[in-house]
Amino acid sequence: MIPRATNLLQSAPTDHAPASPETAHVRADGDLADPDAVWFHLLTDGIVASNSEACGRWLLTPDRTPAPGQPLHLEHLFGVAMAAERTTFALSCSATGTAGTLNGMIRGHWCRTVHLPQAGTPVVRCVVAPALPWPNFQGSRDTGSAASPRRVTAHHHDLGRFSSLMPIELHTLVLIAQGLGTQSIALKLGKSQRTVQWHQTLLLERLHVQDRSGLHTIAAEAGLSRLNDAEVASLVAESRRLHTASHESHNGMTPPQSPSPPSSDPR
Repeated sequence: MIPRATNLLQSAPTDHAPASPETAHVRADGDLADPDAVWFHLLTDGIVASNSEACGRWLLTPDRTPAPGQPLHLEHLFGVAMAAERTTFALSCSATGTAGTLNGMIRGHWCRTVHLPQAGTPVVRCVVAPALPWPNFQGSRDTGSAASPRRVTAHHHDLGRFSSLMPIELHTLVLIAQGLGTQSIALKLGKSQRTVQWHQTLLLERLHVQDRSGLHTIAAEAGLSRLNDAEVASLVAESRRLHTASHESHNGMTPPQSPSPPSSDPR
């Protein structure tokens, strides 16, 4: 289970400037103040060295755990598509010698992954923090990189508990997290209020909560309330790819669909 963001909001060591909630998760040396924070070193061949216990709690799943004696590879943490994207991003940071931040969903939590190239080596240090605001990043002592690293939204995500949601349901959940009411969500999605209410009912069932407040809590804890339009579009696109792949894996059978709203509602 990925820890809540509050578990990472620890004070930075005394040899650094005092940390605020927005900056405490990334110190000037590119590490996290919390001893259980997740970081790993990525080599050019995709092999990973990490603070293995914390990394295992966060990122490893039984179906991806390496065999005994085998090295930990980025694909064990993220799967093939996510690993390829993150390796490409890390290599670009290493090639330019500058830090970069790749934002995306990992195990159903929106995460910032800061990539810090290590001077004079092919190693990139990756620091992962869930559902936190942008770090007021001051660069790495190892690389001397400039402040405000490159920020990129991932194309591939691990939706975690939200992988069962249809794209429109996931989009609805994000808008609930952002504080929109039913009428505003309907306008945003180009749907009727009745259709939006129908999808909210399906969300209650799929996520096993009692009311709209419960949906808001789940979504906010996953970091969905902080997303911009491009990040939302990226998540919805991942949901669409996931359900298209599910359709194709069933050899052309009709993919899973949300139950249709009442027939009297044309949308």
